[in-house]
Amino acid sequence: MKSIKEKILFLFNKVRQSCLDYRVTMISVAAATLYGTVWYILDDFTWGADSFMRRFLNCGSDVFRFFVMFILAVMFVESVLSYEKKNRRITIIRICCFLFSAVISVSFAVVQHIADTNSDIQNSYSMTKSGYVIAEWTTSSVYNVINIWTMRCYIVCILLLMLGIIYFTHRKSNVGFIEYIMHVAVNFCVVSVIYIVLCIGVTLVLTVLELLFLENASILFTVCLILLTGLCYVPACIMSLGNMESNIDDEISRVLMKYVLTSMTACAMAIIYAYFLKILITWEMPSNEIFGIVSGLFCIGMPIWVMDYYYCDDTKYTLFVQRLPYGMIPMIPVQAYAMCVRIYHHGMTPERYMGMALVALEVIVLLIWRFKRDKLERIIIVLCVFTVVSVLCPIVNMYSISNRWQESFLMNYYNKVADGEEISQEEYNRLEGAYRYLRRKPEMKEVVERYDIYADDFVQKLIISDIDTESLTDIESHYIHCCQMVGDINVDGYSRFDMVNQDPRYDTPVYKKETEESCIDFTKFRFYRRSDGEDKMFEVDISSFTDKCFAYEEEYPDASKGEVSDAMKAYQEIVIDDDTVLYLNHFEVRYNEGIKDGKDYFKWSTINISGMVLSR
Repeated sequence: MKSIKEKILFLFNKVRQSCLDYRVTMISVAAATLYGTVWYILDDFTWGADSFMRRFLNCGSDVFRFFVMFILAVMFVESVLSYEKKNRRITIIRICCFLFSAVISVSFAVVQHIADTNSDIQNSYSMTKSGYVIAEWTTSSVYNVINIWTMRCYIVCILLLMLGIIYFTHRKSNVGFIEYIMHVAVNFCVVSVIYIVLCIGVTLVLTVLELLFLENASILFTVCLILLTGLCYVPACIMSLGNMESNIDDEISRVLMKYVLTSMTACAMAIIYAYFLKILITWEMPSNEIFGIVSGLFCIGMPIWVMDYYYCDDTKYTLFVQRLPYGMIPMIPVQAYAMCVRIYHHGMTPERYMGMALVALEVIVLLIWRFKRDKLERIIIVLCVFTVVSVLCPIVNMYSISNRWQESFLMNYYNKVADGEEISQEEYNRLEGAYRYLRRKPEMKEVVERYDIYADDFVQKLIISDIDTESLTDIESHYIHCCQMVGDINVDGYSRFDMVNQDPRYDTPVYKKETEESCIDFTKFRFYRRSDGEDKMFEVDISSFTDKCFAYEEEYPDASKGEVSDAMKAYQEIVIDDDTVLYLNHFEVRYNEGIKDGKDYFKWSTINISGMVLSR
């Protein structure tokens, strides 16, 4: 009993000390958690599209960006300027740093919000060559560029703050870097296991509560999960960074780290070497996937081998483990070769840039491991430099180099075709690949417009080069599905309620053919009342709603049906006249658009829209 009491007191003192060491950070985490809880609860209600609450909910992502930046910034300040230093000058500096962190965090959130708002997709209807009425999206390239660069700076700041927190927390720990990593790893494992157990317990309790008393406890469960994560798990993770009193010398940790995990990484390395041997025997080209496999082994294996060094002894097994990192050396040229082949054939991209940066990082880490093993924390400084150079450094950052490389591909091969020269299929693949890459970059809009490879005159010149016509096709499939958007509605003052379906002609094959007759005009979309049959047809302008659906799918192409439904609930009320209101409940469209054989292409494949009408 005494032992349990001592452990509880020890844990309480550790929590109390962590809260004192990171007092502003803990308060910020609690504020973010409470905001997230309120945001989630309010989001479940139906608010008007122009109401204050709807605008408040729409700013949720920007507020969370602020909280993430501010929490990391103040945690960095509290890691550098410890409260143990009772000095008025340091206190003033600390307060100024807190205020500066708030200003920077608010600035990022505001600029991002303004850029997001002004670069949102604006809706206008136009007629394609095939005769279809579709939404043509126009964007502000200036705000798009601001949006992109703001987000890049934001991500860099987040990464630098995280690395800085780890670096200065280690400096305060007064232990070696390897031992520090061991403590943090063990702490995170313990905290995560406790968090999982608590989640299981909360799920069990709420399930019983739902079965016995509540009809639907899903909202309560999510709220409890948010509170559990923000008020327990995140503070525990923060505490884990500074807790150097965890037991890392117990037998379980030693066996798991020294034998189980290390043996698995050694087996993975052996398999890769067996593949290298197969390449030498059969004299075949190495697979492009070898880069990702070797990089994954390095990212997972190197931290394990570093922590293994903590358990070093004079056994042969330990000597073998200490030499495992050097087994990566022969793999580095293979990685570089595989990446260079990709760059040669398809040009530089940010992903390939980071691949080459990872190869360079592997070399630097191995050199530090060999010559400065007692200064492994320098890896953090190297990571900071790599982050700044690869994202923000002018001329040599990953985006600038990739854009110039792809622009060179596009310009050179485009000019060859324009001058009447023939190009090979491989050269055309580079040309089209560069065009597709640059087309996704707002800052390269003028270049793409100047070298339009889908222009009719350019396509005719490509045909002379006997290019595969399938290569001239670039079609994307779009699917928007939202349903059950109508919940509780106010029927006061209305005397009639009708379910309405779309006009059956939208289901017939003529609306799936590439003819003028297949034009679907959402400004005059036809419905009929189910109760009265097809003789009660009426037209409704639902273009505002469909515009928002198309814009949402364009911005969030991977959104689920539930996410789309939740986003569109605020706009499903459509006023027909002073006495009639339409509530859209089901909206499902599927269409294909893009370029086919060098020409604009658009084709509807599914139209399924229904709702309900209230009449006075």
